[in-house]
Amino acid sequence: MSSGVPPSSVPGIDNARQYGPPPYTPQGALPGLVPSTTTDIPVSAVLIVLYVSLAVIAVRIIRSNKRRGTPFTPAALFVIIAVLRTLDLSLRIAYAVHQDDVNLAIAATVLSNAGVIVLIILNLLLGPRLMRSFFGPRRSATGWRRRISTLPFLMPIPLLPITLIAVINVIILTFFTMDPKVRSDCLTVQRVAVVVFTVLAFIPTPPSLAVALLSSSSTHSGSGLQPTAAKTGGLLTRVRHPGSYSGSVRTSALVLLTSSLLLTVGAAIRAVMIFSPGRSLSDPAWYHGRPAFYCFNFVIEILVMLLYLLVRFDRRFQIPVETDEKNRLEESMSDREETPGGETDVQGKSTAAGQDV
Repeated sequence: MSSGVPPSSVPGIDNARQYGPPPYTPQGALPGLVPSTTTDIPVSAVLIVLYVSLAVIAVRIIRSNKRRGTPFTPAALFVIIAVLRTLDLSLRIAYAVHQDDVNLAIAATVLSNAGVIVLIILNLLLGPRLMRSFFGPRRSATGWRRRISTLPFLMPIPLLPITLIAVINVIILTFFTMDPKVRSDCLTVQRVAVVVFTVLAFIPTPPSLAVALLSSSSTHSGSGLQPTAAKTGGLLTRVRHPGSYSGSVRTSALVLLTSSLLLTVGAAIRAVMIFSPGRSLSDPAWYHGRPAFYCFNFVIEILVMLLYLLVRFDRRFQIPVETDEKNRLEESMSDREETPGGETDVQGKSTAAGQDV
């Protein structure tokens, strides 16, 4: 995440005039190092094709669910991350061709950090859906248990874009200043941000592990049962929508667990990089190298996306289209069925309706 090395390891930082006018060329080892035409261009091209292909599949899933009447909005995040990563890798290809263009380095670094949070947000959005599947559609599970179980997932989401904006600002600033105090403050902000990203990437791990341990492998979620307008004998009934849900709760929990662990590993490697002492361009650490850069950033994301698509996460994490009005209607009809007076009223109304016709 850092655009250079800590101020103390930048040679001649006390005399910034020797670097010329800003923006300044990075003096330390960058993640992925300076891209080359022989290695980075073909690798980036292959990754672009993979991201675009996964985005096309996600669009097909979105359209298919929309036609079925079961929209699944989290799949749109696949399109967002594909666009961000395509732009990021395209800029890296341009940077490999024009290595003296600092502006390309700035843009590539900014977009690289912007794409980090998308899959973290996706996992945090799928967490409440998993908990809802675990508790089931029972009315007793719609109270404090469900609300408390979803708060750890939903509350941190606004923190991600706020932290990202701060990171982007300090990354840009480090390219335009050689002041030791300012660069030290920028490094502090980056360290705080990478800790936030790592913690939020890990948040879905404990709940999904608990659900996987507590759920039976044969237990299916009730989230596939969706209220419809169909009535049987004057009563609203729940009808399973074809393809609205598939798989057990335990399998869904294991999928989310695997995804969160993969993203946590990637975030932890970035944390190691930003907390380690700065290295010069001629002496980079292993985590600055191209294999670590591509594997712990892009390959991990592609694996997570492939995992979700292969298990059809749009069906595993689907939730019913329930509204308070439908719930109240169902409850009132159940009360009528249990009450003799209500039963008489319903029959009377039905008879009267038949006479009027």
